[in-house]
Amino acid sequence: MKTHCNTLIAKLLVLCFLAVAYPLMADPQGGPQADQKEAQASTPEKIYWNTNFALAQAEAKRISRPMLVLFTGSDWCGACKVLKKEVLDKPEFAQKMGENYIFVILDFPMRNPPPAAQLAANKQLQQQYDVKGYPTIIILDTKGAKLGSQVGYSGESISHYIEQLEGMKARAQLFDHIEESLTQEVLAFDELPPLYQLALELERSDLAACVMEAGLKDPSSTFFLAERFKQLMSEGQRESDEAHAVRAELLRRDGNNRDGQHLFVAVWDFQEALKEEDAPNKTIEPLVSYLDAFGEEDESRWKVEMTLAQYLYGEGCYATAEHYAQAGLHSAPDLYHDDIQSFINSLR
Repeated sequence: MKTHCNTLIAKLLVLCFLAVAYPLMADPQGGPQADQKEAQASTPEKIYWNTNFALAQAEAKRISRPMLVLFTGSDWCGACKVLKKEVLDKPEFAQKMGENYIFVILDFPMRNPPPAAQLAANKQLQQQYDVKGYPTIIILDTKGAKLGSQVGYSGESISHYIEQLEGMKARAQLFDHIEESLTQEVLAFDELPPLYQLALELERSDLAACVMEAGLKDPSSTFFLAERFKQLMSEGQRESDEAHAVRAELLRRDGNNRDGQHLFVAVWDFQEALKEEDAPNKTIEPLVSYLDAFGEEDESRWKVEMTLAQYLYGEGCYATAEHYAQAGLHSAPDLYHDDIQSFINSLR
């Protein structure tokens, strides 16, 4: 399937992670550097912290290295200072990580701030990558696409911290496998769901969409149909032709509810019904219909019954709420009996 998606994945992932690393923290004094004229690559002897993102990105493209970007408050953030001292300034860090990334520091100091233009650029990048606290490290490909992130520092040893960063590298390397396999059309359908979940975990919605495109071609699986249905519902397209078609095919493929897709759809329908503020007996129809059709075979039906009981209790329908609570008490594991009985007692 040499499509746009294959091309996108190839371009975005081939640079995913050439090696292992992340060294950090710019100038040993922790303050912003003077206006930077050109970017520098690091070595096993020294980490060079670039302060100009655009120049660093150009250098990353030139030598085909991913970027490691540190967001820090060098003169006020305690965790940032400890991370610098205990990890980033250590020779071991440069030795193991120095040749694998172009390093960038985006500093937000309280004293001696960088020039206004640079500070504005740093803030724009902070917003772009949704950085909420310091220190935050993100890894980017040469186009600026986010491959992974690590927030905060809680005293990990340097070896453990490097392991965490290498773990991000390993995940990114897996995307190389996705790119190659999708391009060559050799990826088995059953390999796609975990790769899709990984794409979402790394906040790569574009790549997730490409994996989904491949997964939806599986004529028997329900996984990607369910994911697409969830997307459509979340986007408010419940009544769209596509949503109706996906719903029908999803329920057809899982006719005996072996994969739990009938419950999945019923829960979504119930959630949507809650928004309509209809009469309670109308709102609960999706879950009641599910219980009528599959309740006897579903060992976890008590969860549905208790959901109905709690909703109806909130609506003042105490008799009907007790009916479903009693059903839940009968079908739930012993571990939950006391809590359910207490709920029933509160209805009387």
